[in-house]
Amino acid sequence: MNYTAAEFDAYKGKGDATVYGQAFLRQQGGAVVVCAGEPVVLFPHTASFEKVVALARQHVQPVLGDSADPRFKEVARIATCDAQGNFRFAGVPRARWYIFSRVRWSVGDYGQQGGELLGEVDTTGGGEQQVLLTDSNRL
Repeated sequence: MNYTAAEFDAYKGKGDATVYGQAFLRQQGGAVVVCAGEPVVLFPHTASFEKVVALARQHVQPVLGDSADPRFKEVARIATCDAQGNFRFAGVPRARWYIFSRVRWSVGDYGQQGGELLGEVDTTGGGEQQVLLTDSNRL
């Protein structure tokens, strides 16, 4: 992926917006499993990342691969889901963002189940923005 510095300028530094929400999946039996302890990543909704997200939605590559450009750390924010699956990002710049997390659980000898969740949030108006990452956001 080719990054351009200008593309990410709006995402650097501290802003006046807050993004908060919850991530969870519903099991076949109806039980709800939350993202407790999992990272939540808020990253730029730019042309570069639109391509990455499109490939992830087609299951061609992971959303955030191991070889992410080091400049990613300058513009991404990372939080951790609490025991109830809640997360919060304060001081977010006004811009459009993608938001990503995972929900996983173990089922006996069958190993890990769950999935990756990807949503979008717009903080261009400032203030607080709520995001729910649920089954409809599953990759």
